[in-house]
Amino acid sequence: MTRDYFLYSDPLPTRLDGMTQERWNSLSHAQREAMRDNSHLTPQLLGLEGWRVRVVDMAGEVRKFIVGKSTGWRPCHLELQPRAACGDPARSIYQAVEKLEKVR
Repeated sequence: MTRDYFLYSDPLPTRLDGMTQERWNSLSHAQREAMRDNSHLTPQLLGLEGWRVRVVDMAGEVRKFIVGKSTGWRPCHLELQPRAACGDPARSIYQAVEKLEKVR
């Protein structure tokens, strides 16, 4: 059975063993791109960053949010609400994703 969320305890690739914020900050942009682990990005949301979407999650719950993306060595998609300062991590899979409008 596929879980519909990512775990913070999911193992990092070996290239990121011992990664610290100080080390990450010392890398060039090209080095960061080569090392970044995109395994916690939701495949159904790739390319929808900045779009308002309507989703149906695996429990059948319908909701709308703006797709955001965190930074760092293991970014994740975020479910952003228009007036919120931050968002919740997106699920790893949805039953349905519908693009509504580009907002950012």
